[in-house]
Amino acid sequence: MSVSRTGMDMGTGLGGRGGGGGGSEYVRPPRSTFLGQLWTMLGRNILLKRGSIKLTIAEIFIPGIFLMEFVLLGVLTNKFNTAYPAIPEFTEQPLSYPGFPNPFFPQSPLMYYPVACVPDTAAARNIMNLTATYWNAMNKTSHLYTLFFPSEEEMVKFYLNTSTSFPVRGAGGAGIVFEDREIKTLRYTLRYPSELMPPTSKPYIRDNIACRPLPDKNKTSGNSTLTPGLCYANAYAYTGFASLQNVLAAAFAKINFGIDDGPLLLSTKMIPEGPTKLINGGAAVASMPANYMSQLLSFYVIFLVIYVVTEKEKKHIASMEIMGLRPAVYWLSWVILYLILMLSVSLIALVLANVLSIWPKSSFPLLLIDCMLYGSSVIALGFCMAPLFRRPLVAGLMTYALMTVFGFLYLLETFIPNMSDAARWAMAILSPTAFFMSMARV
Repeated sequence: MSVSRTGMDMGTGLGGRGGGGGGSEYVRPPRSTFLGQLWTMLGRNILLKRGSIKLTIAEIFIPGIFLMEFVLLGVLTNKFNTAYPAIPEFTEQPLSYPGFPNPFFPQSPLMYYPVACVPDTAAARNIMNLTATYWNAMNKTSHLYTLFFPSEEEMVKFYLNTSTSFPVRGAGGAGIVFEDREIKTLRYTLRYPSELMPPTSKPYIRDNIACRPLPDKNKTSGNSTLTPGLCYANAYAYTGFASLQNVLAAAFAKINFGIDDGPLLLSTKMIPEGPTKLINGGAAVASMPANYMSQLLSFYVIFLVIYVVTEKEKKHIASMEIMGLRPAVYWLSWVILYLILMLSVSLIALVLANVLSIWPKSSFPLLLIDCMLYGSSVIALGFCMAPLFRRPLVAGLMTYALMTVFGFLYLLETFIPNMSDAARWAMAILSPTAFFMSMARV
């Protein structure tokens, strides 16, 4: 007697070469194909969901709640956000030579622009005196006042310990550090208060409402003027950063080369701006749609892990493999089923996001690819967590909680604006964090 096992069926053949069988040799049926087993397992998984009616209802109802919240968020953001029209042309403005109120004589009409200079040498004093003369010629009401220090450390120490005297902290002023003590070459470093300069950490381009003023309704040309001191885009023009370099270069040219042409007459003009919509509430509100998308896709891991852990504990998986089921077929059947579910909800959510203009500058195909890649990582984590637990519900909830915690690591990027690129890449190893970071940037 010989026993043959084939596909998902057990077969027993009686007979042989010789007596007892009395017939031809038993022919072993061909084993079920991979695709045949996969099709059967997909049907079985659907029947399993039909039998677990409570889980299936929860699997439909709870993501539906997330979708309704997603729609409500889109409606609210559209209602309270500010839409800015296109600005075809900005007004040309001359380079600013600013001045700040004198803290010792606040009622005086004469303004002053404080500059700390390193080093304290005769050459430095000579070029800074001529620089002050050129500055005052460009703006009669602003006086360039220079204070000299022997070293950069002394200059910084004085700045940090000064509250009301020179320089005015949080109001204005600059520091200049010459590399050549005799000023034979014009190599220097400018230091400005952080309040006056654009962000120097990534991302360099940030939303700023002052850079998107509404056009003047009284003008037919559509020109728009920015209020100095508010827009990062023209900060180098109105803080004196460019102006100080202009008069400094003119002073250097006269002292070293005898060229007395004076400072250049420069003006600035911003490039046109297209229409945009500014999200009120900052990064916290801007990241909420990404949070809802993450929760929507992560929630399915609860049900996936419940099914897998239940079948593992009841020995269903081992029994099917004994009967000839390929292990890859079992896991692939769940992957296909849940990828179809995630694809469906992702399409619905992204269509709603497109209608509600939640991500107006984004690409629909790229967002869909992002969602599906994240969904595949959710499924992979569910498969990894399933062998670690014996209770199905606990396993599902713990996996979901882990995905949520990983996702909120994205907030570290908000709280630490100077985070290095290496740290961001390290955080992006975790797929929930990477998904948050990618969705919050669209």
